[in-house]
Amino acid sequence: MFKGLLTGILSLVLLASGAAAVNTLAGYSGTPAGAPQMRPETLFQGDLIAEMGLGCSNGVGTSGGPNDIVQGVAAASAPPFNITGHYYEIYTQVSPTITALSFIVHTGMAMPGAEIGRQGGLVWSQGAHTAVIAPHIPVPTAFLFFGQNQPQSNVGMRWGLDTSSSASSAYIRAPACGATAWTLLDQLGFPGNWCISAEIGGTSPVEIQSWGSMKSLYQ
Repeated sequence: MFKGLLTGILSLVLLASGAAAVNTLAGYSGTPAGAPQMRPETLFQGDLIAEMGLGCSNGVGTSGGPNDIVQGVAAASAPPFNITGHYYEIYTQVSPTITALSFIVHTGMAMPGAEIGRQGGLVWSQGAHTAVIAPHIPVPTAFLFFGQNQPQSNVGMRWGLDTSSSASSAYIRAPACGATAWTLLDQLGFPGNWCISAEIGGTSPVEIQSWGSMKSLYQ
C-alpha cells in the first residue's frame, strides 16, 4: 500500500513538472464570456463626402427653422445595442442665432417613427464634428433613423449632403419650407444621403426594455 501511494505521489510530481515546462501563466484582456459583448459598427449611407449643403434657411441663416433631419439605416449587429457616438457635417451656411442642436434617434423602417432618444449640446460651427453620446442611447431594433433636431424658428441650417448616391432613406422635416411632415429628399428633388453617421458600442441588457416600451414600437 505504501509503495502504491508513493508511486501515485511521484506520478503527480512528474505530471506537475511536465505541465510547468509546457504551459505558461499569461494574462487575457478579452471580454469575459458572461459580459455583454462589444460589437463596434458604424452606421451611415453613401460616402460621407458632402457635395452640397441642404436645409431650410434664408440667405443669412436667421430664419427657416425648426429643422429636423434623419437618415435611415439597418444595423448588421443584432439588437439591442447602444449608440455611443455621432459624426456629422455642417455645410457653409452657419446661423449666427443658433443656440440649440441635438442628436436624435427614431424607430422606423420605411420612414421615421417614434423618437427613442436624444442628446443636446452639439457643436454647430461649420465643418465636420464628432460627438460622444453619453449616456448611450439604447436601440431595440436593427432598423432605425438617426439625425439632428434644430428647434429654433430664428435659425436656418444647411447640413452636408452626399449627392453621389441615394439610399432613399434621407428625410427632412421643415415646416417653414413646406415640409410639415417627414419628407424624403428624393421627393423634393434632392436625392442623396446626409453626411452623418452613428457609432454602435456595447449591447444593452435586454432587461432594460420593459414590455410597454417594446409593445409601443410595433403598434
